[in-house]
This record gives sequence, structure tokens and C-alpha cells, in this order.
Amino acid sequence: MESERDIQHFDDIYKHIGQCNQYFFFSYIIVSLCVMSNAWNSLAVVFLFPETDFWCQVDQLDEQCLDLNLTEVECILLKNDYRPTDQSSTTLNEGHCSQYNFTNYNFNINEPLRNVSIHSCNSGYEYDTTQYKTSVTQEFDLVCEDAYLVPLVISLEYIGALVGSLIFGNFSDRYGRKKILLVCMLLYTLLNIIILSSQWYLMFITFRAIAGAFSMGAYMSTFVIGCELVGPSRRSLAGTFISVQWSIGYMVASLYAYLIRYWRLLMLAMAIMDIFIWIMIFLLVPESPRWLHSVNKVNSTDRILKKACKFSKDPQANFDACQQFCRQKGDDFTPETQQSPSNFKTVDILRLKNIRTRFLMIAFIWFVNSLVYFGISLSVVSLGANEYAANALAGFVEIPAVFIAWISIECWGRRIVLSATMILAGVACATTSFISNDVWVATLGMVGKFGITASFTLIYIVTAEIYPTSIRNTAIGLSSMIGKIGAIIAPQILFARVIFEQLPYLIFGGLAIAAGLLALLLPETRGLNLPQTLKEGENLG
Repeated sequence: MESERDIQHFDDIYKHIGQCNQYFFFSYIIVSLCVMSNAWNSLAVVFLFPETDFWCQVDQLDEQCLDLNLTEVECILLKNDYRPTDQSSTTLNEGHCSQYNFTNYNFNINEPLRNVSIHSCNSGYEYDTTQYKTSVTQEFDLVCEDAYLVPLVISLEYIGALVGSLIFGNFSDRYGRKKILLVCMLLYTLLNIIILSSQWYLMFITFRAIAGAFSMGAYMSTFVIGCELVGPSRRSLAGTFISVQWSIGYMVASLYAYLIRYWRLLMLAMAIMDIFIWIMIFLLVPESPRWLHSVNKVNSTDRILKKACKFSKDPQANFDACQQFCRQKGDDFTPETQQSPSNFKTVDILRLKNIRTRFLMIAFIWFVNSLVYFGISLSVVSLGANEYAANALAGFVEIPAVFIAWISIECWGRRIVLSATMILAGVACATTSFISNDVWVATLGMVGKFGITASFTLIYIVTAEIYPTSIRNTAIGLSSMIGKIGAIIAPQILFARVIFEQLPYLIFGGLAIAAGLLALLLPETRGLNLPQTLKEGENLG
């Protein structure tokens, strides 16, 4: 009987307390809410900087509206008639960024406009507030010659996330998953509240970039602690459900924006929900027992496992077995055998041959996933729906993608499915470059989004399972950092359409296919114990 309770590896604990222990499962559900928060805070940028119709503020036209006693809608129609060009699109063109010189113009005799000179807007701009009552774009006049400031804030936010993925990945390995999660989530929530008082755009983009760093730190810690709270047979489901939470947050962002048309109130509503989630995590979620065990915090590990054992069939016997394992490892814990993350540096990922090779392959796959994912997401408006529906649909299509990915990896393994989903996304993206039918382009775009979402879900799982506990969060942080480079340059690749219309999706397709083929060289990790030490990580597969 005693041999049946012998525990040689931390993953063996789950054979006694359950692969999906009720206490850990409840904690996992609560902590995964942080991912929803990350999603709606990140994707709200679509609604903070919407492309709305605008035109020059012309005092003479306002006077004309008053003289003719026109309604608001009639006045807008009048101003449209007196634009230098008759354009209905929201792109920055002459009809939006210039005006006629009406200084000596006589409206009563309907003087031909071809005789009137044109100059740039000199009295500011007016905006169509039918859909968005206020937005950051409207408030800071981010149009015409200042339009480049809109993509700038998106790039800076991703740069902040890039820095955060490196810094907080290492901090999480050193100081604990929950502690870093709580600190990062609290700080990005406070920064979002501070942004509400922004009176200058420089203040807005500065705090938005810093918040991006803390948001990424919270996201990575959430993913790692979520995967570490469940046993090996449920780990892929844990990673999948976190991706579903992101998709739900994606759609919730659309709901928030649909209900709240004022950008400051929109951010305030999201911040209030973030505070509520933070309090739940603080009160109800334990530190990762796997991390506590890896740094020899025996008493803390015992305390958490004792709670988990209460939900097993034989609580006391199971806890005794778990405690014996933890105490035994604690007795063997010496400076020479210590596996604390604080003893490791980032360079250790590159020191061992197999870990180094896998890191380089995984880093490239991360880069391509991020590039293609955000490239497709930023061009989702091509679906032709309104922004709320398009954004919600883009989020909805991710849910079946992550579930099918989870079912598939349980049947065929991580490596094959990761490769297949990336190749699917690549073929779909590349094919859009050779067809002109709008319906088929939109359909293939969604197929590409489906494939790249599935692969994005899997690359987190593969990364978490390939690296040992001592460097796991650091490795995920580094990989995510490289992935953020893809997110940063995705808008620039989309801009390459001015050179060749089909070029962006040809690039997305080619890189996705290449990354999919490279994924076949990674080791298969289905059903294996998570490696604890560098030696176990080096010998994996």
C-alpha cells in the first residue's frame, strides 16, 4: 500500500489529489479571469481610436447653418457639399484635411467652387459623433498630419509589452507567480485610471506604454500559474481555457464599447471590473505549489497541498504522501542541488545545446504567430460589418479554434497539430492574394484567423511543457518578447499594400508555412511530466 503512494516527481502528486483537483480548479477559474481583463484592455484600442468621418471646422459654414435654421443632420450634409472633394471614406484625403477659403465667398449667389482657393484646416476639425460620442482621436485631433500618432501608441504599447515579457518573466520565476501577477495587474489598472485624466496626448501614450508592460507581466504569470495548478493530463485543457478567456474578453470589449460611447467612461468601466477581479485573485487563489516546491518553501507547499487533499478520496493518507515527498526533497536541498530560479540567468537558456536549439525554433514560431495574428486582427474591418460586430466575430471565431486545437493535441500530439494549424493559416493567407471575390477573401481571412489562433494557443502550451520549472517563466517571457516584435511590425507590413496590394498576406502566408514546417522539429510532450531541472529539460525527447 505504501508503494502505491510513493511520489518521485511533483506531477505524481496529482495521481493522489486528482488531475483536476476541485480546489485547484476553482483557483484556476478565478485566476484565468485576469486574461479577460488583459484582452479587453488591449483590444479596446480599436474603440479608443476609431476611424470616424471628420472635416475642417469652417466658421462661415456654421453661420450659414444658423442663417438657414438647419438641423444638425442638414448642417452636416451642407458641410459635405462644401468639401474640396466629395469623398465618403474615412481615409485621410483632401476632402478631410483641407477647406475652401470662404472669406469673400457669397453663398447667396451660389458662386462656383472651382473659383475658390483651397488651404489646410486652420480652425481645427469637426467629427461625426453619431456612433462615438467621444474618442481619443477626436479629443486630441489625431487626424491629417497628426494621424501617425494613432499607430504610434499601438506600437509603443507593444514595445512596453515586449519589455514586460522579459522583465516580469524573470521576476515571476524569482519571486513567485501570484505575487508578480497581483503587482502587475494592480499597477496596470491604476495606470489606466490615471490615463482617464490625460490632458495631453504625450501623457496618454506614455502611461499606455507602461501599462502595456505590466499587462504582459500579469498575462504571463496567469498562464504559468494556471498550467501549474493542474496535472499533466489536464494541462492542455488548462492552456486552452485560458485562450477561451482571451476570446471572451475580445468579445466583451465590443459589448463595453457598444454600451459606452465615451472613451473615458469606457476605460473607467473596464478599470472597475479589473479591480473586482484583482480582489478575487488576492483572496481566493494560492501561490503555485509547484513553484513553492522548486524553491524549497516546504511549509507553504504543505499548507496549499493540505487544502487540495481535502477534496480527494482519502485526504489524510494523500496529504501524508505529499508531505513526505516535500520533506524528503527539502532535506536533500543544498546550495549545490538548489534549483531556485534566482540561481539562473537568462544566458542559461542558451548555454545547453538542446535547450538553445529549441529556444531559437520556438522564438521564431512565436514571432510568426504574433505577426500573423495581429496582422489579420488589424485588417478585420475588411469583413464589411460595423466595428462592434466585426470585433465580436473576430473574437468568436477564436473559441472553436482553441477547442478544436485542444481536442486535436490530445489525439495527435502537440507537434503535429501546431505544425498543421500554422500551415493552414499560411495557406489561407497566401490564397487571399490570388482571389478578388470579397466573400471568399473574408472567408479565407477567418480561416486564417482560426488557424493562427489555434497555433497561438498551442505555442503557449508547448513552451510551458518544453522548458524546466527553474527557467519556464523566463523562457516564456523571452519568447513572448520576440513575439511582440512581430506585433510591432504587423501594421507596417499591412502598410506595404501601397507598394503591392497582395504583399502583406503573401508575407503572412509564407512565414506561417515556414514556421509550421519548423514546428515538426520540436520534441513531442504529450503526457510527459513537466521537467523540473535544466538536466531534465536538456534530455527531454
